[in-house]
Amino acid sequence: MTRDTILAVFLNFPDESKERIMRMAFFTCALFCLFRIDDMKNITKSSVVWADDMIKIYLTESKTGPCENVLPKTGSTICPFTIFKKYWDLLPALKDDDCIWRRVNYNKTIGEYYSANEVIGINKMRSWLHEILKSPGVYESLPEDIKWEDKNPGQKANARSSRSPRLGIARYTGHSWRRTGATVLSGIKDIQAMEIQRIGQWKSISTAARYIDNNAASKKRTATKMSDELLKDTVIHKEKKMRTSETSSISFVNCTFTGQVTINTNQ
Repeated sequence: MTRDTILAVFLNFPDESKERIMRMAFFTCALFCLFRIDDMKNITKSSVVWADDMIKIYLTESKTGPCENVLPKTGSTICPFTIFKKYWDLLPALKDDDCIWRRVNYNKTIGEYYSANEVIGINKMRSWLHEILKSPGVYESLPEDIKWEDKNPGQKANARSSRSPRLGIARYTGHSWRRTGATVLSGIKDIQAMEIQRIGQWKSISTAARYIDNNAASKKRTATKMSDELLKDTVIHKEKKMRTSETSSISFVNCTFTGQVTINTNQ
């Protein structure tokens, strides 16, 4: 999934029903915690530990052993803490080892949805991703080749899709949350590969790298570094640094003047 699609989900997938509240909680948890679909299935009441500024989710078992990740309280439009809590508040009384993903039923008598004691199956969990991506306001954000294949069943849009046995929106699987989360993190300049490895519980950085799309932002940074290296210590590079030095300015707060000063960027 692309960054535009992720944003479209958080901004355009309405949670007016309790079923959708559950789907958004699931989507958010899988994305931010880089959990596998099997990990999501194993989240129980005792897995969830609440703090003032985050929700800790601890799994005693996963493909690579025990793991813990968090849903932070960001206070922004995309707040994992708030999205998850909205679903948590709908849950019935659960035992510590009960799975938290419960089927939502509709009571015609009272005209309301309620969470039942029936646990959601893993195949249903997998279907939620496609349901979300097909919703109005989200589907439009999908890459053009995905939408083209949806409209032309059985046909591959390009060479990239020839590497996958799935076509169209079916390319997105239960592992897409994990891959997408890792890719988004890899595009953040201050986050190192080792941090992504720890969050995703991969055994090695090389294993984690297979899940990370080499996105445009990282390619741009790499290409820019190459350009800078080629120009290093050349006349052009020195002139560029000189121009930066000459045009740098600083504002003096709570003073009676403002002015332009020369900053020596070579130090």
